[in-house]
Amino acid sequence: MAINSRYVVKFRRRREKRTNYKKRLAYLKSGKPRMVVRLSNRHCLCQVILYDNKGDKTVAQANSGELADFGYKGPTGNIPAAYLTGLLCAKRSKKKDVVPDIGFITPRKGTKTFAALKGALDGGMKMNHNDVFPPEDRLFGGHTKGTSEKAVKDAAERIKTGKPQKKRAAKSIAKKAKAKGKVNEDAKGKQH
Repeated sequence: MAINSRYVVKFRRRREKRTNYKKRLAYLKSGKPRMVVRLSNRHCLCQVILYDNKGDKTVAQANSGELADFGYKGPTGNIPAAYLTGLLCAKRSKKKDVVPDIGFITPRKGTKTFAALKGALDGGMKMNHNDVFPPEDRLFGGHTKGTSEKAVKDAAERIKTGKPQKKRAAKSIAKKAKAKGKVNEDAKGKQH
């Protein structure tokens, strides 16, 4: 800890490895929104975030758990899922000129982080980048057992056209209507 009086304690978020303030300042100086990519073992989260004096505002976001609505049945923590999540976030965002923000992740060529950024580029976003993206066969699941290339390409087409498969939504609406009907019947029974 403190060895002498010159020792300066770093900000709490920096100590927790949650915010790199030098990178954040560079992003803010650009004046562009940030395309934030965060990964876990099971999911990928992409957000477009604008700076505001009162606090950052999220303009658009997509989570790999939402891909089932577009017919993607594969795992949500792999490279194809990251690509589709970036594509979905780009389609939802009205801000198209962004700065990529990968946080404390060590940049390595061909990783899930850059697959999500490639999806955002294919979705119409503009950002500075090098050739660090995974190859096309990996983006569409050619290297995995549980994911077929056709399923990933079909999901990508549904995302690009903005037409999700509404099976899950239809089932939840039917359940709600059924539950509401039971509530209405109970209410009528109590009135008589």
